[in-house]
Amino acid sequence: MSQQTIIPPSSAAQPARLDVRYGSFTARLLALIIDRLLISATLLVIFIPLGIVASIGGLFVMPQLSIVQGTVAPSLWLLSIVLDWLYFAVMESGERGATFGKRFMSVKVLNDRGERLTFARASLRYFSKILSALPFMLGFVMAIFTQKKQALHDFIAETVVVKV
Repeated sequence: MSQQTIIPPSSAAQPARLDVRYGSFTARLLALIIDRLLISATLLVIFIPLGIVASIGGLFVMPQLSIVQGTVAPSLWLLSIVLDWLYFAVMESGERGATFGKRFMSVKVLNDRGERLTFARASLRYFSKILSALPFMLGFVMAIFTQKKQALHDFIAETVVVKV
């Protein structure tokens, strides 16, 4: 039986140091404004024809439709929330990790390990924004003062917004 000598490497592998630049509050705010404009325009394209059809139907086809119209507005409101959530969650968990507004502002969202978000984490980040808005948008404003420029919803979802 022969003996083998194992020579350990001269130095332990060092993790690669990344030069991370976090997205500024201004870039994030402008990205949000762009996204809100895009979402609003899309919802108008969807909801105006639906509103016209519902109005015409109520006037000429079924006068008793006014009872049903009481459920139309809440349904459209719920649909707009679902579309808003899907826009942010799908885009931020996608290959580029960014909505159209974030792409325009050259920022993207990653988890705290620098990896792409899962859909679940992007959804948690989206719904955590409700807490960021209470009270007086302070959860958003805190991104100005934190080291990694994280808002409250970023802390909750363990995410960061970085420059691309």
